[in-house]
Amino acid sequence: MKTQVRRWVLVAAALCAVAAFGCSKGSGSSGGSASAKGALGMLPKDADVVMGIDFASLRSSALYKEYSPMLMSAIGDKLAKFKDACGFDPIEQLGTLTAGVKGAKGDQDATIVVTGFAKDKVVDCLKKASEKEGKADQLKIDGDYIEIAAPKGTIGMLFTDSGILVHKTPTGFATKDQLVAQSKQAADASPAGSKTFMDVFGKVDTKAGLWFIANGNAPQMQDAPVKMKVAYGSIKISDGLSADISATMNSEADAKQVADMAKSQMDQVKGAGMIEEASAEANGADVHIKVSMTKDQLEMIASMAKSAMGAFGRGGGGGMPE
Repeated sequence: MKTQVRRWVLVAAALCAVAAFGCSKGSGSSGGSASAKGALGMLPKDADVVMGIDFASLRSSALYKEYSPMLMSAIGDKLAKFKDACGFDPIEQLGTLTAGVKGAKGDQDATIVVTGFAKDKVVDCLKKASEKEGKADQLKIDGDYIEIAAPKGTIGMLFTDSGILVHKTPTGFATKDQLVAQSKQAADASPAGSKTFMDVFGKVDTKAGLWFIANGNAPQMQDAPVKMKVAYGSIKISDGLSADISATMNSEADAKQVADMAKSQMDQVKGAGMIEEASAEANGADVHIKVSMTKDQLEMIASMAKSAMGAFGRGGGGGMPE
């Protein structure tokens, strides 16, 4: 298998789906809040966006159980070949992913911590894959550090008590010494050492399937339709989907404007039967938005999107208006 690592998201996917020229399986996952807190200590304090995925929560959802056969089919026979070669299902072993990203799009620095994999299984799998493909010379194992000479550049991974640590910069991946130093950095060099960040972190449901905290001044946020100091929230997937999003705006007036605008738009969507419940409230400079959709509503939206994409593909869009 060849690693396709063009962006930090694909690095995460490579670790999660273990679709590198080998595979990966880190130490056991404690899941949810505990895993996220452990990972925070290895992220850079100046990360613009910190996000997490709880795969155990996603796998337990009714939606995942219904659509997982379709997902597995989309993966094709690669997963079956992986399980046959390495003796485990990487998707079932995934625990959590916590990432800190900074920098503008296309020039990002990313730190990723993945839990759920056992080191001995990863090492064994990597050895088998490299030997089978005649690439044993491209694999380096040095204690808790693994280095893979992949087609798109060297990948370095470090096993720690909190999971598998990977750090990527626009120019390449961190070395063993850099990863070891990052795994042992002082608390005040990470988000965990920031009272402001941890106050916000305490308000986020890290046991939900997806969660995030974003600095409103980050490069990634500059194209947002409204300006804010910080945005955070979570998305929970069960038999439907529910989102709980909050933001601190620059003023009370901005917060009220955003809440009113969001409420107006969500009322229209709710009136069309595409969402179940929705609310938007302003409290001082803070905005709190909650949205939930049922399985049937999600399927309706997916069907509409598929139809729209089909129409666009047939040339029905007519181009941009003058």
